[in-house]
Amino acid sequence: MAQEQFKERLLITTDCIFKLVFNQKRFAKKLFSLIFQRPFDKLTALESEKTILDKMAEGKSVNLDIFAKDAFGNLYDLEMQNFCRSDEELDLRTRTYERMLDVHCMKRGVKNKKLPYTFVIFICNYHLFDRKQKVYFFDTTCVNKRNIMLNNKRIEVLISTKNRNIDGIPIDPELDALLEYIHDSTKIKTDFVKKIDEEVTKINEDPVKLEAIMRYNLHIEDIKEDSFAKGEASGFTKGEASGFTKGEASG
Repeated sequence: MAQEQFKERLLITTDCIFKLVFNQKRFAKKLFSLIFQRPFDKLTALESEKTILDKMAEGKSVNLDIFAKDAFGNLYDLEMQNFCRSDEELDLRTRTYERMLDVHCMKRGVKNKKLPYTFVIFICNYHLFDRKQKVYFFDTTCVNKRNIMLNNKRIEVLISTKNRNIDGIPIDPELDALLEYIHDSTKIKTDFVKKIDEEVTKINEDPVKLEAIMRYNLHIEDIKEDSFAKGEASGFTKGEASGFTKGEASG
């Protein structure tokens, strides 16, 4: 039934496929090592669809695509972004995810001076900024003295699959090949990409996983419909109350 539901092959950019692949340590460690150009021998935590509840924000929660923790206690949030957003919207979106990682630490009683480094990584399947490099690293520096850094241990990494690396720092050829594959799944140029593509194929041929993906998609649609209905009802109630109050005052 599930295989009939998905008439086309689900790609690595598909929400659930991305999570199923990079929720495996062999793929996550390799990807992180390519991005940060250092070994990731051990991840002490790795989970997909991690929900972090922020009680200070009226109990709102955010789901992280891939949440990871390395041997030094540093935290990582890896997100796949398929829908083109303005640079400004994307900038502010990283702020939300950074906050959630801080909430995760605070809930566990971590003191300020012991807060870990947090890394929010967005892989965007569209053009970013000036379109002249593929990987952008952001930290906090002084506006009028760029050599002074506010070391709050928060790093954002924004990656574009479509930008050309014209004036950016050269990136690892394996990472470049992976970004090319994410944008065009027919381009398989390295062993790492080949292994990822084989895993994607394996998931597509697994009726149990496809059934789970189908149920997940239906669940998400139900949540969206419920949220829309609540928002519509809230708007109607507020409008009705506002109209009644104004009418009463006028009368």
